[in-house]
Amino acid sequence: RAHQGVQENQKYIDLLASTGIRKRKLLQALDEFNARLAELCMAAAYKPVTVDEEMTIRYANRNYYLLSGSEQYRVRAIMQLAAAFSDGSKTVVMDGADILDDQGRNGLFKVLAQLDIKALVGMTIPKASRAPDLSKFGIGATYWVAGGTIRPVVDAVDEETAKAA
Repeated sequence: RAHQGVQENQKYIDLLASTGIRKRKLLQALDEFNARLAELCMAAAYKPVTVDEEMTIRYANRNYYLLSGSEQYRVRAIMQLAAAFSDGSKTVVMDGADILDDQGRNGLFKVLAQLDIKALVGMTIPKASRAPDLSKFGIGATYWVAGGTIRPVVDAVDEETAKAA
């Protein structure tokens, strides 16, 4: 009877071990999360972002810490959007998008436009005329913040043009 009890206990120990049911559940959750990451990356036309069972984050199969600043931003943006989707957030705030090149920014705005989520994206841009006017694409509005004043970017561009003339 003692031997049978030890064998039954071993079954529970095996199930609860890091290689048992916990690992299976973790791998299942990671598969679901990675599938969501893949959808977001596809929508943004970014390379794949993944999280492995050791919780290593990768972009195009490269470790996060070996990426350039703009690649790291893409990873953080995709992870933030996946987390927002998972917890049901209705709004995200993303600052520093100016680190992205045109293709990266276009991808960010493209994925944001496809999601049912409001977003505030901050960038440092030297001139209002270089800011993308999102209203032209029907995906939001662009505002220029300078000298403690917030106004639509088209007004700031008009002022820039008038000063230059």
